[in-house]
Amino acid sequence: MPHIVEGCIQECLIERAKILQNQQPTNRNMTTEEKPTKETLEKWHNDQNNWKLGIFYFNKDDKRIFPPKRNKYLGWTVNFANPISIITLVVFTVAIILISR
Repeated sequence: MPHIVEGCIQECLIERAKILQNQQPTNRNMTTEEKPTKETLEKWHNDQNNWKLGIFYFNKDDKRIFPPKRNKYLGWTVNFANPISIITLVVFTVAIILISR
């Protein structure tokens, strides 16, 4: 499991470095101004390649911080391809630990 997280973080850092160097990031089908259609969101959600080990959502094109889980009625998950999503998860986790002390 730590290897998956390391891989996700490593891919995020590589993409961010490309953006900072004004290079075109890989696997980008949309510009940042475009909002995905409902059909596109459904396509991403149902694509097996966006789910690592069946439970970790990883889609670089999806800018949502908390996309729905595979079973949408069970809430939301973190998009591990989105650095803001990972930072938000860490902040929530640290806040819960600090509050519980």
